[in-house]
Amino acid sequence: MSYVFLIIDGRGRGSWLTPSLVVAIFALLFTVGSFWWIQVRRGLLRAYTSHVYSGGFTPAKIVLVLPLVVHNPAPAPIIVTDLRLRVDTPRGTAVREPALPIYLSWIASHASVYPQNESRVYAAPFVVAGRTAIEEFISVTAP
Repeated sequence: MSYVFLIIDGRGRGSWLTPSLVVAIFALLFTVGSFWWIQVRRGLLRAYTSHVYSGGFTPAKIVLVLPLVVHNPAPAPIIVTDLRLRVDTPRGTAVREPALPIYLSWIASHASVYPQNESRVYAAPFVVAGRTAIEEFISVTAP
């Protein structure tokens, strides 16, 4: 305990560590930490969907179009290169379906939930800028 007072008071052998130097070091650490938090920090994307979707299925294939809002709460932009949808039974369910889980892969993007007479854009990376949200209509399929 007396060593802490020795450093703060500037007496004895620890006299090079003055109170003004301690304040300057903490100010520098605060500045670097604040810059990282406000400008550089990477975050996790958050995806939200609505209760509306469209799709079709056959015994061999499933195709769904889902409206997604992708939100990036961090300041740095994030590139989305691939999306995948997992269909599974709810947690805590005792009965397990033998065909689940099913993974649906992203194949295209559309202009709306119910695409009509449009050319779809095949799956390509897109950017979510920092502190923004974008809307995408994602088409996923399982063979």
